[in-house]
Amino acid sequence: MKKLLLIFITAIFVSCGNKQSELTETRKTVLVELSKKEILNRLKSPSTAKFVDSTANILKLKSEDTLSSYRLTISVDAENTYGAMTRNKYMVIFKDQGGDSLSANNYKVTNVFD
Repeated sequence: MKKLLLIFITAIFVSCGNKQSELTETRKTVLVELSKKEILNRLKSPSTAKFVDSTANILKLKSEDTLSSYRLTISVDAENTYGAMTRNKYMVIFKDQGGDSLSANNYKVTNVFD
């Protein structure tokens, strides 16, 4: 009986952990797509852009108010003004608007740095 109870409790913890991981990955996907749109608007030749998604990194920033902020860094290869392919790293800061955390409409871009 104790073994059965232990297995049941372990299964609950494992399933909860997987759900949190899925939510985090979905939020990352939303923020990466929003970042790509914002960065493409800033490039000299957006049609040549190739994003290096494997370099995307999200960090939740400390905030003074109750709404969260996130910093996403991502690299992009694109042609510059002279036609040479260059790799640049961008940092995009998002502010959570307090709605559905998996919706693109929930985040507002506050800054973009290259």
